[in-house]
Amino acid sequence: MILTVSVMILTVSVFDMIAEPDKNGKPMTRRISKTDNVINTKDLLARINWLEQALNYRCSDEYSEELKALRTLEEHIEAVASTATYEEGSDLIRDNYLQEYMRATESADSEGVSGSAFSPIDFDGEIYWLRGAS
Repeated sequence: MILTVSVMILTVSVFDMIAEPDKNGKPMTRRISKTDNVINTKDLLARINWLEQALNYRCSDEYSEELKALRTLEEHIEAVASTATYEEGSDLIRDNYLQEYMRATESADSEGVSGSAFSPIDFDGEIYWLRGAS
């Protein structure tokens, strides 16, 4: 009798080990760009951390450029928002998406967004509105 043993090799990327998990527990590797309609500040912080860690393992011009743009965005947010607002997770809404966001949020949220404070934030030439800035 011959016994055959199968060996399964599991490969895990270094980036999977260092990435911040998303809401579903998967590594957060989604690129954040100025074309996104909504960016949550928690996702922004997670992406910045992921890029910083990834660049420790591998030099990449693409990652470096993205990190530079996101750090600039972070500085613009910190200029108008309290740390508590920023760290709790606030939405950044792209200017041309703001009206649709407000309609969708008001129908889903009993408090609505009409009483929310919005502050303009520049993200590489695009205007975003930070919800709940104080």
